[in-house]
Amino acid sequence: MRASERAYWSLREDIVEWRLPPGTVL
Repeated sequence: MRASERAYWSLREDIVEWRLPPGTVL
């Protein structure tokens, strides 16, 4: 797994944890 992918999924987990709408970071 690339470092960028790992960072991406880390952000995704944060989004799910905060229950933000999909595409917020996108």
